[in-house]
Amino acid sequence: MKYYIYDIDKLGIKEFDHLDEAMKVFINTKLKSSYTAVGITKPSRAVDIIVKERVDGEVNLRLSKDFLSSSMYQDNRDDIILEIRKMTKILHFPESVLDKILEKEVLENMSLNKELEM
Repeated sequence: MKYYIYDIDKLGIKEFDHLDEAMKVFINTKLKSSYTAVGITKPSRAVDIIVKERVDGEVNLRLSKDFLSSSMYQDNRDDIILEIRKMTKILHFPESVLDKILEKEVLENMSLNKELEM
């Protein structure tokens, strides 16, 4: 697994072999565009995890929910969740942020399953 930083206003990505290096660059990169993300990549697959974006003139960090629909997550849930936990810990996000996203996914899946049974 590798890590990348993507800036919406620049071509390509910066790729990193180590999470600590990717997160250090991500944290220290000034946001000049409207959206920059750090994510996880495997051969031919990638997904944004943490987004740095400008909202109403302020720079915000948020955990992207994009990973929920990624094939990487579907194929490697435990590994991806572990990597996301490492990323959010570096940024001092409360663990509850990821837990709420995962809980909502479970509730939505349960709801969908009930609908399919009808």
